[in-house]
Amino acid sequence: GHQPSLEELAELISVCAHTLARHLTREGQSFRVLSNQIRYQRACELLARSQQSIAQIAYRLGYSDAANFSHAFRSISGQSPRAYRAALHASAAAGV
Repeated sequence: GHQPSLEELAELISVCAHTLARHLTREGQSFRVLSNQIRYQRACELLARSQQSIAQIAYRLGYSDAANFSHAFRSISGQSPRAYRAALHASAAAGV
């Protein structure tokens, strides 16, 4: 039900957080950007494949409420999670 922090992820892979951050930087990534990309991809999958409400998906992805989730999703995709889901259903119904 939540996105791991840098420290939690580092612990899972048995390195210190500083080392993980250094490796990400060397690869031209930041933990925050990578985390947001993964969260967005998971959101797209959940919106496409589940019947869960937007609020339930927001909670599953670790957002404190649906409004924060919607804002973050819109900033990446340019549309709300509800509009994204509706567009998926419309294209599926049209056979696209």
